[in-house]
Amino acid sequence: MVEENRRLTGTLEIIGIALNLKLGVHAFERVGRRRVPVDLAWTGSLIPGGEPAVDYSRVCSLLKSSLREEYLYIEDLAVEILQLLKGQWAGSWKVTVRKLAPPLDPPAAEARITVEG
Repeated sequence: MVEENRRLTGTLEIIGIALNLKLGVHAFERVGRRRVPVDLAWTGSLIPGGEPAVDYSRVCSLLKSSLREEYLYIEDLAVEILQLLKGQWAGSWKVTVRKLAPPLDPPAAEARITVEG
């Protein structure tokens, strides 16, 4: 069977990557680092029996080594992650960044943003 006939499309998800950084618009939010969960989904071509299209260990290493230690907005963090991933691996990415216990009244468990590209 020719290789083109063996190509499949698949989705890899990495859920709850725990980034440790400063995040928030208010100065009191950026006094110390906080856990910022990130969910990733990659969709692209797979070749059965071939090498994985995305090495999720390398994904986590890239995030750890490339991201800044402070962000004002979850949107900026999500876009930066998306750009990093698209620069390394072909396919479609979806990035969700969650801010736990944002300073809101009434309280909320989390705020989240999802970007795709």
